[in-house]
Amino acid sequence: MRASHEELVQRWAQTYADEGFDVRAVNVPGYLAPTPINGARPDIEASRDGHCIRVRIIDSPEDLTDPDVRCEVQRLSEARGDGHALHLIVATECMLELSTKLAEWGVEPDTVHVT
Repeated sequence: MRASHEELVQRWAQTYADEGFDVRAVNVPGYLAPTPINGARPDIEASRDGHCIRVRIIDSPEDLTDPDVRCEVQRLSEARGDGHALHLIVATECMLELSTKLAEWGVEPDTVHVT
């Protein structure tokens, strides 16, 4: 059974919180929403010791063809540097196309987690 986008945001927000990060997450009770950066809002923003991780979840192959997802990921990628990183959390079924799409988008995330 596949988890919904909201469930993945909630699970991963808790994972980052458990690792000692201050977390903001979209539509997760108990968390403030992340601040938009460069015109895009990450699903999760985790910060600690002056370092900030912006997280975008890609939970279906359809996300890889969605121009809005492409734009968001590109904008979050452009906002990296100086203590800011981009993590992608990607559903297993997206992995076959992921590297091709990221190359097309001109995006090199700092970390990719497969879920």
